[in-house]
Amino acid sequence: MRLERERRGMPHPSRSTVGLTWGIPLLAACALLIGPQAARAFDGNFKGLVVGVGLGAGSASYYDEFDIPGALDGPRRSNVAFVTNYRLGIGLTDRVALMYDHRACWFGLNRFVIAAGVGSGGLMWYVKPGPRAWYVCGGAGLAAWDQIGSGGTSGMEGFGFYGGAGYEFTKRWCVEASVGSGRPKDGVHSIPTTLFQATAVHLWY
Repeated sequence: MRLERERRGMPHPSRSTVGLTWGIPLLAACALLIGPQAARAFDGNFKGLVVGVGLGAGSASYYDEFDIPGALDGPRRSNVAFVTNYRLGIGLTDRVALMYDHRACWFGLNRFVIAAGVGSGGLMWYVKPGPRAWYVCGGAGLAAWDQIGSGGTSGMEGFGFYGGAGYEFTKRWCVEASVGSGRPKDGVHSIPTTLFQATAVHLWY
């Protein structure tokens, strides 16, 4: 029964959803930070508090992998996805910031909504002080595969990382492309996942 559930790309229901349970409080914290009382913290200088929110489109490529003698791995599949991203960090200079970054692909699978993403600590580095400047970003941390359905939410987690590049075309507005990879795992079952994401990002700093 469990193996059949896993062959369908479905995490065991007893697993906690680390990706969502960490993500939602941090998103709420970002919302509070950009409220009217915090507006004075965003003076247009990249050095200091930096908050970002992004939306876009992308795809998730994944397959089921089983650490069981004689078990066959599932075929690789891809799904078009809605992409969300938020980041919270501190600008150390006018070009470099330390960030907590969370980016996820959301798509439908077998009557469930899947949130496959990477939450990481990393860097955002501008080639020159913005606006109208290119930047690169990257980090490593926790990859999550969260399954949301009428019976509740379950999830898997493992190591993950991402890398990306973007362009701030006007002050605080950016376009960005990134690739993430992770291997969420639940016992003998894992789902190696690659995420391709294109987003429009608004920064507060």
